[in-house]
Amino acid sequence: MMTTKSNFLFILLSIFSLISCNQVKEKKSNEWVTLFNGKDLSNWEANENPGSFKVVDGMIVANGERSHLFYVGDKKEPANFKNFELNLDVMTHHLANSGVYFHTAHQKEGWLDQGYEVQVNSSHRGGDGYKEVKKGGSLYGIRNLYKAYTKDSVWYNFNIRVEGKHVQIKINDQLVVDYTEPTHPARAQTKKVLSSGTFALQGHDPGSTVYFKNIKVKDLGDTPAPSTAILDDDVAPRILDYQANHLAFIDYHIHTGESFNIDSAMQAFYRTGINLGLVVDIDKLEKGKEDATLSAHVNKYGKLPLFLGIFKNNLQPLGGVQKKTIEQFDYFIGDITRFKNAKGQEVDVLKNENIGDKQAFMEDYVKAITTGLDKGEINIWATATLLPESLSSEYDQLWTPERMASVIDAAKRNNVAIEVYNPKRIPSITFLKLAKDKGCLFTTGGLFKENKISEPDYFYDVIDQCKLEYKDIYIPGNPN
Repeated sequence: MMTTKSNFLFILLSIFSLISCNQVKEKKSNEWVTLFNGKDLSNWEANENPGSFKVVDGMIVANGERSHLFYVGDKKEPANFKNFELNLDVMTHHLANSGVYFHTAHQKEGWLDQGYEVQVNSSHRGGDGYKEVKKGGSLYGIRNLYKAYTKDSVWYNFNIRVEGKHVQIKINDQLVVDYTEPTHPARAQTKKVLSSGTFALQGHDPGSTVYFKNIKVKDLGDTPAPSTAILDDDVAPRILDYQANHLAFIDYHIHTGESFNIDSAMQAFYRTGINLGLVVDIDKLEKGKEDATLSAHVNKYGKLPLFLGIFKNNLQPLGGVQKKTIEQFDYFIGDITRFKNAKGQEVDVLKNENIGDKQAFMEDYVKAITTGLDKGEINIWATATLLPESLSSEYDQLWTPERMASVIDAAKRNNVAIEVYNPKRIPSITFLKLAKDKGCLFTTGGLFKENKISEPDYFYDVIDQCKLEYKDIYIPGNPN
């Protein structure tokens, strides 16, 4: 018979044992577990074309006809991950495309329709009429990156963390995606939502060669870390519908002077998926210090997931700036709002100065725009078709079909994209339809102002009414 003292000791031992078990369980759920042994494809299983995957020198090599390699574990129980941190090293060769899937499931053939894909692509451009504009690190079709932050033939690290409805993706420790899934995702891809499942590596095509190694995962347990919920009427869910169709939302017209705050800008980028372009205004550069100022801009913002541009007020020359300095930037954007009229007077559209006779002003203005665009110094025509405040109410009368055709032709022949400037709702839909018919490219601007992001409502209207497709959107360095 157990004594009272023995009973007490038994209870203490039981409690200690329970605590110890919980500690082991907790430790296990926060330990890194290697998924690839570096020797063979044990615990992995390919679908339609198994020959597209092999192990070479401790690496999984993906090359060949379309196939997906699923992590299946020891098959004693289904490989299933809900909250986790996945870490792996990746290297692509030129023009290669691939992807890393999570929350997915085995599928016999075809592109996977369940789970999320993290894009692997530094230089792939598509094929068969399709142009791939989404770059490595994108949460494919949900939070897209349009600038390559990885290089071919160089190893880089992916870190993918999922907790509840929250997804974070890092490239070489730099956060590039910070996405919270809305309560009711506003998109047609009903199976592409956060749930649970396994991992998969994509073999994309015979022209793509991609290497994977050091694949490991950490189970984060069942309790997700708290995250900020996104309301259903927020800007982010509506953009999802357009991004699912590959349409790029990039504001290239963000000035970094005065009260600009980079932390606010990055939070806007993470929250909405609108990519950012930060510009240096050459009109404000101190003479003789142009190279130093431009280089300081690159050093300050160059490692962040955003574009870097130079704003050329009225196409001012850069002067003696070195070529190697210029090559660090992604694009030139410029307005054409100051010019000399036929009388030799300096006209300033923004300040509403020396406007005079409105018809004469328009003739001089159109000539200044076409001459400026023909210089070929910019990639994006900013605040296109802007009128002085005194004439803005007569926009439709003053921008005649002939005048519109003249500047649109100049933009087209010089491969200059036309900015849809959201705050002013310009150019008009009529103008943009004509530009679309001529084959011009478009961007949007003025979305991030005073350290806040605004709904790109006019750009939505332009996309819908002008029937813009993703190939109509200008992206620096892409084939369109």
